[in-house]
Amino acid sequence: MRRLAVLMIGLLILGGCGAGGGIQGSSSASSSAAASASAGSTSGPASSPSSGAASTGGKVTVGGFTVRLPGKGEVKVPKVTATRDEIKTYLNQVRPIIRNTEQQVAQVANLNAKIKNGNFSASANLKSVQNAEQATRRGFEKLKSVQPPKDLRPIHEKLVQAYDQALPAYKNLGQALQSGNLRKITTSVGKNLPGVQRQLLESRKILRQLSRESG
Repeated sequence: MRRLAVLMIGLLILGGCGAGGGIQGSSSASSSAAASASAGSTSGPASSPSSGAASTGGKVTVGGFTVRLPGKGEVKVPKVTATRDEIKTYLNQVRPIIRNTEQQVAQVANLNAKIKNGNFSASANLKSVQNAEQATRRGFEKLKSVQPPKDLRPIHEKLVQAYDQALPAYKNLGQALQSGNLRKITTSVGKNLPGVQRQLLESRKILRQLSRESG
């Protein structure tokens, strides 16, 4: 009887060790799997490519484009680099000036089309030319007072030049329209309208690019 009891106790002890070993082995396997998963999740992002986002202080390129004028060649706007903050500051200075002249200038820029289509009134178009000339003169004076960031000076010089060279064009167009002579008006439009178109196209393109690159 005693021998049977001892045998049973021995079996129980062996069974307990086996069960403990199973639990310990399972726990060890789980720990190993967790460590492996942790290592995998840590190494994953490290090997992924960088997002490549540009830094706020980085420089971007503006300008470097050509404005083509109908029948009068082209005007090249220089390429420069500047920070987005510089572009934004400059844009806030010149945008109101360009916007305040754009509508009046656009009414004169299509003068040639009006003559060709027969939709033409010398007196009405004279008023449009006079309004555009006054708006351009005001814009020219305001642009001259702007102090652009150093890197954007070449762009600003082109913008001021576009307004400046348009002023004689308005004067000549106004004189021709006052004469009422259609042949004289047509000749003056052919000679002077490209100056008006340059002002409109160049200022619009500069403004669009500044707006895009200001972030």
